[in-house]
Amino acid sequence: MKKILLLGIVFVICLISYFSNYVTKHVFPNTFFDSVNVSYLPKDAVLKMLARTEATPITIDIKGRIYTYSLSELGIVFDINKTVDAVFFYEHEGFPKNIITYVTALYSQRMIQPQLVFTQEFYERFSNTVFDFSAKPDEISVNDEGKQLVFRSYEEKYSVEPKSLAQTITAQFGKAVPIKANFIKVTSPEKSVTVNTYNENLGRITAKPVVISLPYVGSSLTIQHEEFKKLLRVRYNGVLQQLSIDIDEDSLKQYVQAQLTAVLQRKDLTVDMQDLKKNLVSLATSRFNAFDASVVQASVIQTAQSHGEIAKKYIEIDIRQQMMYLWENGQNIATHRISSGLYYPTPPGTYKIMNKAPNAFSDIYHVWMPYWMAFYLDPKINAYLGIHELPYWVTGDGTQIRRPRDFIGSPHTGGCVSLDVGEAQLVYNWAEIGMPVVIYE
Repeated sequence: MKKILLLGIVFVICLISYFSNYVTKHVFPNTFFDSVNVSYLPKDAVLKMLARTEATPITIDIKGRIYTYSLSELGIVFDINKTVDAVFFYEHEGFPKNIITYVTALYSQRMIQPQLVFTQEFYERFSNTVFDFSAKPDEISVNDEGKQLVFRSYEEKYSVEPKSLAQTITAQFGKAVPIKANFIKVTSPEKSVTVNTYNENLGRITAKPVVISLPYVGSSLTIQHEEFKKLLRVRYNGVLQQLSIDIDEDSLKQYVQAQLTAVLQRKDLTVDMQDLKKNLVSLATSRFNAFDASVVQASVIQTAQSHGEIAKKYIEIDIRQQMMYLWENGQNIATHRISSGLYYPTPPGTYKIMNKAPNAFSDIYHVWMPYWMAFYLDPKINAYLGIHELPYWVTGDGTQIRRPRDFIGSPHTGGCVSLDVGEAQLVYNWAEIGMPVVIYE
């Protein structure tokens, strides 16, 4: 009997010794690594499983787009040794506590979290990375009527909150499904702020009228703010992100010329459009930059009153300007200073070259008139009026005395139109009998 009892005791001791040794080398029951049941696995099998898990890429789902990374690319360190220690934590308890814990484990579950270290590289990667889902970039265009910029947002950009993503990766580590990341839409308020600032500055440009000073004629023109808005040209370069301000020169020319005619009743005046445009652009830029500016100066230029439309070839004479314009095929081919009637006014009107003579004599003033071209028989004085070179007379000893050349540019004749020496011959050779002569007062 004693022998049987002794054998029983030895058996129990051996059984306890074997079981105690077993529980130190195998995972307790009901132990799970994420969703994987690792119960009863030996340590080397757990190590192999964790090594496979470490080598498995992590897939992250951001708005349906899948991104695949290795742990090293993400800046995540998987501490396998600490994870193994967590799996075999209770197995290191001494006898008999480990036996008691083992039996308890039969009736409860234990979840093991992977021991992951999220480095600074991980947090910097997702703090600095923007995921772009934009079909096209944001657009800034110009509303030409209102001279304002219009901002249209098309961008869809998102970022991922690193701390939340780290928690999700830890919770789903080892699972063969994409990790759905919580994303945040990234906006660019600086673009709309820039547009609003530009629009405020653009509004200042046309907020007030602009006065064009005309020192030459002692007058001025006023461009009302709505009209100035029509002349303004605003362009925005999205690539360079630059705003440019300009003036439409053709529209400016039409507007100013119409104002000169309406306000000053002068068709023979224009302004230096390039110079005026430059001054207006400078004024607009000053207003854009919040500097007060209201007046610009314009250089007035005398010009022909016709535009080559009267005939294929014709002569235009402007008495006010004391100028002659030669027109051919719609082009002003030459301009000459003249001297018109002082003692008898040169009559305005439309005439034709009636006759030509290399030299003609005036019975009224007893002078010779080289390169004579008659254009009108004036009934009031019963004499021809014509175009000719500065006249001269001949003294008794045969000396020729010509009227002073400084007469050219101001009225000094008896009704004819005098040209300077040399210029009269050019006009004479070019002109034809029957050619129109248009004289403006």
